[in-house]
Amino acid sequence: MSKPVKSMLFWIIVFPFLMITIFIVTDYFKGTFVEITYYLPYFLWVTAFGLIAGFVAYNFRKIDEDV
Repeated sequence: MSKPVKSMLFWIIVFPFLMITIFIVTDYFKGTFVEITYYLPYFLWVTAFGLIAGFVAYNFRKIDEDV
């Protein structure tokens, strides 16, 4: 698998699941009612951020390799 694909998959799949897991765990410890559908908008926003972050991270690596 190529480097851009690995980077994008990490930022689009792994990063959002990690962030949502952190949100759920913190809400659970705060005693807030945890409902999975409540976190869907957050998951979509974090995924959109991950898409942008993956693109930027790949370009930074590409620039670093060229220099």
